[in-house]
Amino acid sequence: MFQRSFRRLMAAAPAAGARRSNRPPPPATEAVAKLNLPPAIPTSPPANANPNIQIHPSRRVKQFLFRHAIALPGVEKILAGHNYQKFPLRVFAAPQHVLNFYDLKYLDQREDPLTDKILDFYETKKRENPHLWTYVQGKTSAEEHKVVVRHASERRARAALFCALDAAGYDKLGNAKDGTKVPLHGTLRVLILKPKEALKVDFQDLVQYMSKLVGNAMRQLAVPPRPPRPAAGSRAASSPGNNRAPPPGLRRPPHQGSKGRSPGKNSPP
Repeated sequence: MFQRSFRRLMAAAPAAGARRSNRPPPPATEAVAKLNLPPAIPTSPPANANPNIQIHPSRRVKQFLFRHAIALPGVEKILAGHNYQKFPLRVFAAPQHVLNFYDLKYLDQREDPLTDKILDFYETKKRENPHLWTYVQGKTSAEEHKVVVRHASERRARAALFCALDAAGYDKLGNAKDGTKVPLHGTLRVLILKPKEALKVDFQDLVQYMSKLVGNAMRQLAVPPRPPRPAAGSRAASSPGNNRAPPPGLRRPPHQGSKGRSPGKNSPP
């Protein structure tokens, strides 16, 4: 009887294996949906308006950004005076320092091995360049997939941006050339929507266009920088409000000893 049952199992094994092999695998979208992963971070800037990139930085990255007063992309505001038909680019400005689009994938909640290197890079950048940060980034689409086209358009737009800053009396780091103006502080981001068409624009026209947009950004960028935030342990000690004297109505009377003190409820007679 045992041998008969064993033979039945051996005869049914190939059929079961064939049924398992012919079974279609589940779709990739369903398999990914079962993992419940957070949304992916785009590695290239989007083509439309200034996005509010949804990322989930870790606690350590949040503390680093808070301590060094660095914001995530999405706080910049688009400048007025754009001509999208002739110049396929957009310029954004923010009075605070903002991260680069391409570094967001290293600062997610699931930290990357390069996270420490990225944080060290921004700490050094904050120390060596405390005024103006500039980014020139081209959008890579399916039609314009060549990296050399994007890099060429970025170099051209960056040169036009620096020429516009020079015409306004500032260098590429936001410092006033004559020393009489307040240094620019914040972030200027140039987003090239169509790199191939941007290469066809005359360079002098591009410089004049950048000068117009940079002039509109002076009100946002000509602000004094915010002082660095103190550490968590020294915040109460370094706050200026703790060193001030209280108002006269809230001051305690001087200690008068046992003679001037009124007898309490439990004090001896």
